[in-house]
Amino acid sequence: MSPRPFQILIIAVPIAIFGWLGWQFLVPTGTFRVSWEPGERSAFVDPLRPDQRVQAPTPLAQPGRAFPPWQGGNLAAQAVVGDPVYTFVHPLRRFDAVTVNVWFKDAGVPIVEAGALTKPGPDEQYDLQPLENTLIDDSPWHRLDADGLVLLQRTPTYASIADFLAHPPAGSRMAQYRYDGLLPAGASRLLPSLDLDAAGIDFVIARYATPRTVDGWTVATFTVNPKTALRQNGAWKIVLSVPGVANPPLPPISFVIHRMDVTMTRPNLADTLKTLLHV
Repeated sequence: MSPRPFQILIIAVPIAIFGWLGWQFLVPTGTFRVSWEPGERSAFVDPLRPDQRVQAPTPLAQPGRAFPPWQGGNLAAQAVVGDPVYTFVHPLRRFDAVTVNVWFKDAGVPIVEAGALTKPGPDEQYDLQPLENTLIDDSPWHRLDADGLVLLQRTPTYASIADFLAHPPAGSRMAQYRYDGLLPAGASRLLPSLDLDAAGIDFVIARYATPRTVDGWTVATFTVNPKTALRQNGAWKIVLSVPGVANPPLPPISFVIHRMDVTMTRPNLADTLKTLLHV
């Protein structure tokens, strides 16, 4: 007597679920992508917290807008009204590299940064990286870009960033943003409160890349280093720093997030097997 369709279904469903979970865990291609949008339930990306610093997600009406399957398509947005906010990203297993694309609209926040928690406790530390810096992007000064660096000059003096670094001006004449190289003593940190004119600043050196614009949204990228990011209960804590939205000036500023795309990579299954088998 052949099995009934209902019996076949009872057997097939657990097998299919187990196979799907196994495929997700193995990540045979070496690349695992997940996208999260406000209001969406995800096993891999938590909602933004704390609740008092974000408004309820708002659906976006954009008929005909299509995303690849792994990117979702809920088309929602969420206003951030307090600083900072955070989420948790849950990797299935060990990964070697992680990149995160954040889709947002910024109206008035001069410096937006994001990064993973690296040290817990009262003096938490995060690997903050720039998402957008309008102090640089909106500057009327002469700008040079090279190798992930930006040089702003009040008056064009240097023909290249390499020339600037080889023969820098006095530290008192420059400000830096996220620059990790050596600079002359006295260089200021580029902050919204820094008055470049009053401080006599003529040069700004920064490790920064202007984010791109896609369909009216600003899209910026930061990375998570699995070797240094703290993993708590199997998840990385990711913070989004938007100073100024908590106590907005007049006119008010706003920051709205639309999506986060997370790409995690590791050696693919074929390369892993070759390594194990010493092929």
